[in-house]
Amino acid sequence: MICHPSSVNSIDSKIIKIKDLANEKNIKIISIESCTGGLLAASLTSIAGSSGFFEGAIVAYATDLKINLLDIDKDLIANHGVVSEHVALAMSLNAINKFGKLKNSIAIATTGITGPDKVEGKDIGLAYIACTCKINNEFQNNIVSNIFLGNDRATIRMHIVLCALDMLIASLSSEN
Repeated sequence: MICHPSSVNSIDSKIIKIKDLANEKNIKIISIESCTGGLLAASLTSIAGSSGFFEGAIVAYATDLKINLLDIDKDLIANHGVVSEHVALAMSLNAINKFGKLKNSIAIATTGITGPDKVEGKDIGLAYIACTCKINNEFQNNIVSNIFLGNDRATIRMHIVLCALDMLIASLSSEN
């Protein structure tokens, strides 16, 4: 799945929609962030009533934190790179297993390259977002999206957040 971020002007309406869907379905959201550095969590908590649907966030910016805090396998990183579909999915799966103690949880993870330099030979602007849903204590779906954006750090980070919000809306809309 490739994400094409929608307008920044609609960020508040996206968060309100996420809040309404999550509250209606009694789902809590966890964000696991690397390249966005907490920007997704800040966005999700920017509206009143966010404590009703937002469980918390972990910013695992450094590779060591991904390994030690999120239990990301070193071999997975060695084989695919820290910025990869595999690592994004492992971040969301491991987070929901470790921190999604409620029967209805969604974990969304971001990993990417925002500059100023390439990472592991991968270009600035490459990012992956993974979303894992646990509904009634059973895993329902995993969605991974890749994005390729320009090389302006602030723009890249905001577009990753917008794509993550769109992914949350899609996941919440598809859950029973």
